[in-house]
Amino acid sequence: MWKPKKNVEIVSMWTIHSGNRVTAPSYIYLTGGEYYDMESGKTYPNVELIYTSPNNAHMPAYHRLDIGANFHKQTPRGNQAVWSVSVYNAYCHMNAIVMIPEQHGDGRIMGRVSGLIPIIPSVSYTLKF
Repeated sequence: MWKPKKNVEIVSMWTIHSGNRVTAPSYIYLTGGEYYDMESGKTYPNVELIYTSPNNAHMPAYHRLDIGANFHKQTPRGNQAVWSVSVYNAYCHMNAIVMIPEQHGDGRIMGRVSGLIPIIPSVSYTLKF
């Protein structure tokens, strides 16, 4: 936190941590037959996922930068007003939050990760009385 003026605060926070542990299947077994997905209109083979141990894989490292500014002002009635402007995940790193197992042609099982939360701007007004 940096306070360049009496009524202005600039804040930033960088967060990083190693990826969460997840339980991934060790084998994908084709059970035979197929099922039809009505939503996509595609047919998929029936499979059974076989797990041999818990927490046997980990997601990629998680990191993001949050920045913001607070502007304080005295109202004519003597109350304190604060305008806050901030950005969550300022450099828009799509952190992995879900892993989907996929089996490749050579039998290896790899996890495809997906992230959902991009950059999120925010503005708020607080009146303290």
